[in-house]
Amino acid sequence: MRRTIILLIVVSTILFFPFAANSSNEPESPIINKPTSKDELEQSSIRSFPSEEYWPSSSCRKCHSKIYDQHLQSMHAKSFVNPVFQAEYFRELLPESIRSPELLDEVRACIACHSPISYEKWNSFIISEEQVDQRMSGVTCDFCHTIKGYKGKEPGGGNYVSVPGYQKLGPFQFQSNWHHVYSELQTQSEFCGICHSRVNRYGL
Repeated sequence: MRRTIILLIVVSTILFFPFAANSSNEPESPIINKPTSKDELEQSSIRSFPSEEYWPSSSCRKCHSKIYDQHLQSMHAKSFVNPVFQAEYFRELLPESIRSPELLDEVRACIACHSPISYEKWNSFIISEEQVDQRMSGVTCDFCHTIKGYKGKEPGGGNYVSVPGYQKLGPFQFQSNWHHVYSELQTQSEFCGICHSRVNRYGL
C-alpha cells in the first residue's frame, strides 16, 4: 500500500510539473539559434527583414544602441531632412534642371548621396518628398554596410555598388556566423570619397 501511494505521488509530480512550469502568464521566449553555415545564413528564419531589402537604422538599435544613438544625431542621418539640402534640391536645383538638362547629373548625385536608399528604390532622382520612406531617409547604417565597391576607376558622385543582404560589411578583420564580414574598402578613404569627393556647380 505504501509503495502504491509513493508511486502515485511520483507519477503525479511528473505529470503536473510541466503544466505548472508553462502556466505562467509570461509568454515563452523563443529560442533563437544563430546560423552556423552560409546555407543556414541565407535561409535563416531569424531575419527581421528580407535579405534583398535594406533595413532601417532602428533595426540595429538592440545590439548597437550607443552607435545607433550617435548616428541618430549625425549629419548622415539628417542628410535628407536638412533644411539647407531641402531648399537647394527642391526649390533651386530641380527647377533649374528642367531648363538646363546638363544639371541632371548633379541632381542624380545629390539624391544618390543624401538619400541613397530612395535613389536605389526609384533607380533615379526623386521629385517629391513623398517618394522617400522616412524610416530610410538620409544615409542609414545599413546602407553604408552594404557598399561593396564603386563604379569606374575612381570613387565620386555617388557611384557606389550596394548589395543589400543579411551579411553586413565592416572595417574589422574578422568574420562571424552572425553578420559581420570584413571589407578592406571600408578601411580606406576611397569609401568616404564615393560621396564626399563631389564638387557642385558652386565649387563646394
